[in-house]
Amino acid sequence: MKLFKAKPNPCSGSAGSPGNLNYPSFSVVFKPNSNIQVLTRTVTCVGEMLPEVYHVIIVNSETEKVTITVEPQMLTFNSVGEQQMYRIKFETKFVQENDSRVFEDMMFGSRS
Repeated sequence: MKLFKAKPNPCSGSAGSPGNLNYPSFSVVFKPNSNIQVLTRTVTCVGEMLPEVYHVIIVNSETEKVTITVEPQMLTFNSVGEQQMYRIKFETKFVQENDSRVFEDMMFGSRS
């Protein structure tokens, strides 16, 4: 932040999630004991050939691990500057459990 602001800017509140950045690409971190992440994005029409229609194209190289669904599948814009939202759901079959395991004998202990 120092590169962009001359004065210090103390952060208030908690750190955000990488999934909440309003970028066209997505970053998903599954929380412990949760196999679903739902994110939303806002799209603004900047084209001049109206109506403008955006269709969903999903590129997923990990189809065995993550299922991706988008609602709605199509956005239709009728005016420049119009905004619409879509929702994208990531679902995995793999759930990270939030636990710990302790192994010990008479001399050594190990926690993972």
